[in-house]
Amino acid sequence: MSRIPTMLAALAVLTIPAPFPGGAALAQNDASRDDGVLEELVVTAQRRTDNLQEVPVAVTALDGAAMERRNVLSTEDIFTEVPGLIGSNNVGQSTAVTFFLRGIGTTESIVTVDPAVGVYVDDVFVARQGVNNFGLYDIERIEVLRGPQGTLYGRNSSAGAVRVVTKRPTFDTEGRVNLIYGNYSRLEARASFNTPVIEDTLAVRMNVLSAQQDGYSSNVTLNEDVNDMNFFGARLSALYTPNDELNVVFTADFMEDDSNSVYPSNLATLPTEPSSDSLFTLFSDTVQSNVGTTWGTSLTAEWLPSDTTTFRSITAYRKTLQKYNLDLSDSITPIYELFTDNDSEQVSQEFTLTGVLGDGAFDYTAGLYFFSEDSTSFLGNEFNLRVPPDFIIIPTIFNEQFIQTDVESYAAYGEITWHFADRWSAFVGGRITNEEKTIGTQFFTGRTPPGFNATGGSLAFDTSDIIALGTPVELEFDEFTPRIGVSFAVSDNVNTYASLSRGFKSGGWLARLVFPNPDELRDFPPEIVDSYELGLKAELFGNRVRTNVALFYTDFQDLFNTFTNVNGGFDGATTDAEISGIEFEAIWRVNEYLDIFSNFAVMDGEYAGDLDPGLAEVLGDDLQRLPELQGKIGFSWLKPLDGGRGMLRAGFDYSYIGDHYTAITNAPVSETGYEIANASFGWEREDGRFGVTVSCRNCFDEEYFHSLLDFSGLGFAPAYPGEPRFYMINFEAGL
Repeated sequence: MSRIPTMLAALAVLTIPAPFPGGAALAQNDASRDDGVLEELVVTAQRRTDNLQEVPVAVTALDGAAMERRNVLSTEDIFTEVPGLIGSNNVGQSTAVTFFLRGIGTTESIVTVDPAVGVYVDDVFVARQGVNNFGLYDIERIEVLRGPQGTLYGRNSSAGAVRVVTKRPTFDTEGRVNLIYGNYSRLEARASFNTPVIEDTLAVRMNVLSAQQDGYSSNVTLNEDVNDMNFFGARLSALYTPNDELNVVFTADFMEDDSNSVYPSNLATLPTEPSSDSLFTLFSDTVQSNVGTTWGTSLTAEWLPSDTTTFRSITAYRKTLQKYNLDLSDSITPIYELFTDNDSEQVSQEFTLTGVLGDGAFDYTAGLYFFSEDSTSFLGNEFNLRVPPDFIIIPTIFNEQFIQTDVESYAAYGEITWHFADRWSAFVGGRITNEEKTIGTQFFTGRTPPGFNATGGSLAFDTSDIIALGTPVELEFDEFTPRIGVSFAVSDNVNTYASLSRGFKSGGWLARLVFPNPDELRDFPPEIVDSYELGLKAELFGNRVRTNVALFYTDFQDLFNTFTNVNGGFDGATTDAEISGIEFEAIWRVNEYLDIFSNFAVMDGEYAGDLDPGLAEVLGDDLQRLPELQGKIGFSWLKPLDGGRGMLRAGFDYSYIGDHYTAITNAPVSETGYEIANASFGWEREDGRFGVTVSCRNCFDEEYFHSLLDFSGLGFAPAYPGEPRFYMINFEAGL
């Protein structure tokens, strides 16, 4: 930590606003570029409409045009667009995305553990990360709020929040079709259509997305290509506006991903097992599967009782199903095979009131929130251990566990901003949350695989045994999460702010058991986060340069971590930690044709407080998934051709993710870091009704892994590869 203050001071000087190449994440529209200035970007990060540059929060926003230019096709594609954000598919699960923001995230996807980065679709919280790798099409924008969002977004956004805002229906007739073809027989079709049904009263918007792709890894044992893709999604929304004061939006969506999971490559191969120098050559004889399905509905009503007041109601339901089996060892005879079947159902209701008081002297947001979730989960484990010195295979009994959890959460929140002087504003807010959780479980041993249809065996323990050991099966949390700060407008185009905010992630149970040891199922406390932040947002040189800088220090109490243990099971612990850093993003409109962008983050962290001696032996010196440096730089170019012959587009970007550990043990085998380059070139008609684009992702075919489970003491360490080079051609047509 001693290096950070000096480093931050130096970078703060370097990032004083200047015509410096800057960040794609500060997206802009392509319309009205003739004057060579950046367009205003509007966000709703504070539950009301604001100019991005005036919001006293570290927010990265990507609009639809920027997402198209950068081939942002799913939620996992946004990682390099946001300073301080890294992530990947959760181990083996193509449907699940693990977000780590400012060094904090959650790799465990069991129903008893909640994520630290909240995901919201049209302000509806998506509780389970098992099926959160949404295909992004017909999207208005994505907003990533960095740092704890405990006031306006509440529980389980202790590291930040990812907001997906879809396009609403309009009263114009429009339609668009995309056809994408690429290597590995990638075939993708996207279509959207919007039409008015009753003029100025009722409109409907529909979109559909289908994508298939052959596997990019070669499984020698199965003699087939694996790590394929098979995705389908659809969304229908309707807008009803009976008068100028009321509008109602109904949305229904469906998504299914039926792939063969992501196969790992074993980086700690036993002497009796084959090995390869490539992460894309595998040896498992397991036919993996991963089916993730989610669907939901929401009803959003907005009422404007006056010109300065908006009342909003959001009623939502979501169902999430995920079923997968994984070979974690990449072995001809699997050392460890994991089976999971999750079923979650959630209902939420939120009321918000936003407005202005005192002739504009005060802005306020207030709300009430209710959330309920019921989940059931099946977990199966099958071991075939190798015993030295000859590493003979010893089959073990197949074990399986059933878990049921129920969650009910209530919250009331509010925030008010006082514009108390010409250029000064102060804001204060808070959220009161009450949450109750319950768990029930049964553990069976001696059953006969396959795990999803196991038979026989005996009950090893159930909920009554957990209670007898003194482990609570009911948890209740009451938390107050405040936010306070001040902002100062240095000029009409330069804004600064300072804030203190608190967030929390609710506690739960460490419940993923491999062996019938009921004493290993235990509860853990909520994660409390205090964040101190200084920010600078500037538009300079006639709005040709936009630069945003945030310096932060984060103090964690009971930071929750999971890790693998020497017995082949999963364990967990809470620790205190401190993380600090600087984030920078900017965009420079060189002229009406060319934008140059960049973003980067420099971060450092350490565990704090007195650690239990046993835990101190497990934890490494560095926090997991916290690279000291990460960044991106690139350009986008748009040039009209003479004589109305259309427009040329081109883009290139380079991303750097510094070395970091994917395991909290800091096992050397888990260290990774990588560099990725993307490029595109295309043409479109001047009216935008037809276009074609050729692009590549990971153009230099960098081979790297993004996740690893450290079972090296048992002879295996599965590493999950990042995607190889993809190239594709995109045909687009519109009405």
